[in-house]
Amino acid sequence: MPTEISGSTGVDKIQNGTIVVADLASGSTMTSNVPMFRAQITANQDVNHATYTKIACATETFDTDNWYDTSAYRYTPQKAGYYYFHGQTHGGTGALRAMHLIFKKNGSTYSGTNLYADNNSWDDMSLTHGDMIYLNGSSDYVEMWGKITDPDNSTDRYFYDQDGGSPTFWTGFLVREG
Repeated sequence: MPTEISGSTGVDKIQNGTIVVADLASGSTMTSNVPMFRAQITANQDVNHATYTKIACATETFDTDNWYDTSAYRYTPQKAGYYYFHGQTHGGTGALRAMHLIFKKNGSTYSGTNLYADNNSWDDMSLTHGDMIYLNGSSDYVEMWGKITDPDNSTDRYFYDQDGGSPTFWTGFLVREG
């Protein structure tokens, strides 16, 4: 549903951006029904060397329409439209060479980003990615996947929750119905 503004707030104020709190308090109402979610990991997730892994964000911060599946780690909205997704991951190995973060739509890579340490290695890396994706509102779904590569193929590779600091998470919301 689109945002509705009524009362003493006129279209002229909407167009030139001068809506203030006093306008809203004087009897104007704003309503919005935007489906959205946010999910995160709450414990380190071990991953295999150089292998894409679905990131197990099993804990919801919020999910306004219950369209996020905490066991399949996917978002399947039941309203067609253009959705914006943003993901953030933190990875650690002790010697990390590269990290990748991608969104998959219906099981196929849709978009992603990566970070390389060139000839060096880092203890930890953080990576973010965002994109707009059209979903049909019935069967289309989106998942967040990641990959960590380290130079010595160590066994100490994981996405981590950073103990309440900046956890690995992703979020999404409807931008425009369609």
